[in-house]
Amino acid sequence: MKMILSFYKEAEAAIKRGVSIDEVLQLPVVERIGRARYVDEEAFPAYFEEAMREIQGAFKALA
Repeated sequence: MKMILSFYKEAEAAIKRGVSIDEVLQLPVVERIGRARYVDEEAFPAYFEEAMREIQGAFKALA
């Protein structure tokens, strides 16, 4: 859930800066968030940390 909320907040801020919704939805991190539900419980903490870094990086690149 934290991944989704983080993405939402970053997307909202990017859209307010003038980034199009299409640009936001084309980010590769969208697929990564969707695949999170299939990650093993043991591997999830590392997957989560990497996804959070990817979310931050993706929106910095859009700026």
